[in-house]
Amino acid sequence: MSAITLTVPDETFRRLSDKAKLLNISVQELLTPLVDQVSVEASVPLTGAAWQAAFKQMQERAAARESRYPPGFQVDDSRESIYREREDAQL
Repeated sequence: MSAITLTVPDETFRRLSDKAKLLNISVQELLTPLVDQVSVEASVPLTGAAWQAAFKQMQERAAARESRYPPGFQVDDSRESIYREREDAQL
């Protein structure tokens, strides 16, 4: 395995280091799963059963975060809210 050096701002590294210390792991151990996730998400678009599995996993992650929101919270995912900036630019 070859080593790659990544430069991050000192403040960012301090926060990562603090988080790793709380978890009693190294910064590398903290970041490796995140980097792996990004590399998978940046790969070739999924199709068929693989897409369905990834979509289900995303829904499960979203459901796991449900307790973080206030009761009755609903995301405004209407076309108007998603594309508001684009529509405003056309006016």
